[in-house]
Amino acid sequence: MHLALILPLTALVVSVASLAWVLAQDAQARTNRASSRLLVCVVWIAYTQVLREATSDLATALFWTHAATPAWLALGPLVVGLALNVRTSEISPRARRVLAFSWCLLPVAVALTWATTRFDPRIELGPFGWKVLPTPYLWLLSVYLDTHVIPATVIGTRAIHSMPTFSRRDPAVWLTATALISLAFLSSTEALFPMLGIPAPKLGTLGLALFYACVAWASRHFGYLPLRQGSTARRILDCHPDGMALVLMDGTLGTANEGLGRLAGVPAQSLSGRPVRELLEPDVTAPLLHDSEVEGELHAAGGRVIPVAISTRLFQPGVGSRRALVVAVRDLREVIALRSRLVTSGRLAAIGQLAAGIAHEINNPMTFVRANLALLREHWSTLAKDGVDSATRAALADEGDELLHESLEGIERTCAIVRDIKGFAHAGHAARGAVELPRLLESVLRVASPQLHDAIRVELDFQPTPPALGSEQELKQVFLNLVVNAVQAMGARGTLRVRTSAEADRVRVDVEDDGCGISPELMERIFDPFFTTKDVGEGTGLGLFISYRVVRSHGGRIDVESTPGRGTRVSVLLPSELGGE
Repeated sequence: MHLALILPLTALVVSVASLAWVLAQDAQARTNRASSRLLVCVVWIAYTQVLREATSDLATALFWTHAATPAWLALGPLVVGLALNVRTSEISPRARRVLAFSWCLLPVAVALTWATTRFDPRIELGPFGWKVLPTPYLWLLSVYLDTHVIPATVIGTRAIHSMPTFSRRDPAVWLTATALISLAFLSSTEALFPMLGIPAPKLGTLGLALFYACVAWASRHFGYLPLRQGSTARRILDCHPDGMALVLMDGTLGTANEGLGRLAGVPAQSLSGRPVRELLEPDVTAPLLHDSEVEGELHAAGGRVIPVAISTRLFQPGVGSRRALVVAVRDLREVIALRSRLVTSGRLAAIGQLAAGIAHEINNPMTFVRANLALLREHWSTLAKDGVDSATRAALADEGDELLHESLEGIERTCAIVRDIKGFAHAGHAARGAVELPRLLESVLRVASPQLHDAIRVELDFQPTPPALGSEQELKQVFLNLVVNAVQAMGARGTLRVRTSAEADRVRVDVEDDGCGISPELMERIFDPFFTTKDVGEGTGLGLFISYRVVRSHGGRIDVESTPGRGTRVSVLLPSELGGE
């Protein structure tokens, strides 16, 4: 088979395959529609070239040359339209007018080229198949194509180079090289060489077909379609109120949407290439934070620090590409304000459930303090009388000392109860620091003591542990909820076990009871807000929900194991102060 037939036949096969691939991607996408129209022209040109090179008849060859002319000239505005679609998702009105004018010139250009070849049909069979000899036809074709293809190539390559990349080898380099090669083939072998009388094979259609083959290869190899800069997905991300970003594993931001720019108080484009640790805390590129959801801080312009929720997912675009992170950032300022009010409300609700017992606890010491004071007043009246012997005075003084000592103990006990209740009820600012869990748990048990009657045995096992890193007030609320739930699950009698232990860089607290347990069908709902198995008026359904949210906001975990009829164990794992350093 002659080379003159092999080249257009190869171009035909490659262009048909490329057209099928483009339509299979997304036939409704703007760039795909522009690409498919361009490839239809390439398919038609390659088809006419195959038929032309397969004949030795001059009239037939001239006919197929005329048949390819409209498609050749249509390549100009089609290439410009594709480049503009690659550059932006919306073509400007000015560019639309230029394109419309170009399409209006197309029939004139076709008519002129047909006229020149009709009156001067200089075509002959050469070493590389049929060739058109230097004529005005070639000049018209070359000028019309170059005025479109050259600026289109410049626009398209700039657009491709402006796209974010996550591969070791930039796809823009491959696409630009292929585009320039296609342009060189098109302008030289189809116009320049024939005008200069230099025999050469026709490589224009093959170059265009190979360009789209390179696009298909780049899409599969790098994991995304390189000609989709103005895609709908990008516009959706820019409209999303939450911040979205692609972060390279070297710690720099690859690209960010407008939502992240609004949060940071800077244009989204300026975030590209910036170290992510300057923007977000903690560092999302740390291995422990891959595929995770944590709460952190965003350092915005003007020195502002915004509390945010950070979700990360590992992402590898394609074969031969390096991994990146898809990072979602959500503003938590309103959520934290609502959470603070909810935690305070839940804390007061828990205190309310213990109110009767707390009143009893305060009333007991106050009763004997009052009785002691009344007796001391009698002793004082006796001592004030004349005629009291020294032995009686000494006995009354000794008894008075004992009464005062007992009264002071009662007052101290009352003050301790009031301090513990005030610590739970006060909203505070939830500052986080080192928390000694044994001391905190003892305070919790003192507040819950009204429900810990004699029939409930409390077993404490405090193993040596480093301090936990968290908010003391919020953690008090968590463990008070767990202790109250355990006591209520046991009913009249039972054993409450509270243990602390250390696990790697975490601190573990187990609260275990031997009560009624939780049925398997209810386990999935125990952390839902307002869900409770207690009777009406005995619970709000917020205790475990608040506990779960507080522990998660501390970067910890809360696990529940329960067997109906045998009891429940709730385990809370919190980051230790040593692990956070």
